Amino acid sequence: MKKKIAFFLTVFILLILLTGCMSLFPQEDEMLSIPVPTFVQVEYRTIKPQRGDIIKRVNVLGTVVADYHESIDMKFNVDGYINEIFVENEQYVEEGQIIATLKEPDNKEKIEQEYTESLNSYLNIQENYSQNRATEYDLRKAEIAYEHAKEKYDELLYYLESLQLKALKSGYIVSLKEMQESDPIGKTLTVCAIAEKIDKMVQATTTTDNVSKLPTGTEVTLVIKDTEYKGYVSNSSGNTLRFKLFEDMTFMQNGDIIEVYLVLETAYDVLMVPSTVITFTEDNKGDIRVLSDGAPVTYSITFGLRSDTHVEIFPDQGITEDTLIITGVR
Repeated sequence: MKKKIAFFLTVFILLILLTGCMSLFPQEDEMLSIPVPTFVQVEYRTIKPQRGDIIKRVNVLGTVVADYHESIDMKFNVDGYINEIFVENEQYVEEGQIIATLKEPDNKEKIEQEYTESLNSYLNIQENYSQNRATEYDLRKAEIAYEHAKEKYDELLYYLESLQLKALKSGYIVSLKEMQESDPIGKTLTVCAIAEKIDKMVQATTTTDNVSKLPTGTEVTLVIKDTEYKGYVSNSSGNTLRFKLFEDMTFMQNGDIIEVYLVLETAYDVLMVPSTVITFTEDNKGDIRVLSDGAPVTYSITFGLRSDTHVEIFPDQGITEDTLIITGVR
């Protein structure tokens, strides 16, 4: 009996195991299908080279400066305090015209009074001395007091005569010192200068390579307060350029900041492409991708003039006006 029970248990366990194993294998309709490879056609965005002009520009910031011809410095003869200034920079003045004045000294009336009193006293004692009503000591004392007062009075007269600073010659006021009423001014300090001629220009710095491409006389464009003016290179040295306008420049003020557009090089009627389609590898070399028979091909090329937006393509490098230049994919 025990053997029969053991036999049935063994058969039962085997059936369970067989049923579980069969569930691991999918039915025929559950079999996974093998993926079929698909090919996506890549569409490239392209452009064709164009013929046109390339202009290489550079913008620099310059400052208005001036050369003063035959200028002389103007100074007061005495120390003092500014009373009034009658001129402004670049104003034309005539010889002898008043430029500025100083304030009268605060002790002016006191000095005048002391001088008058000492003079009267001295004259009175002189008369008394002649009449033996004053001693020689009194006379000498009055004389010393008078001489001391007269010295101060003479200094006052010289100071009063020096209160006005007058133009020593006709010309233009330049380098006028910024001063206000009551500001102190020493006789060693220059109030302004007077120049016979003011020669204004715009000075800027750039690379020596750029300077070498801009000989004297080269036309430039200067932008002053959003207005364009035509000018030219007046002189250059090292990395410094100076420019002048073809018209009068007196409206410019020293220190004004001016933007200058410089044309360094030009190439006319050349084959060109946008600079964005080139991968630059050296100063005048780069790689460009073209579409040839539907497939992308990379060309290594040598290019010519390069502006901010376009690059000149030299001939005989496989790039023509019909070449399809790859700019991206759709």
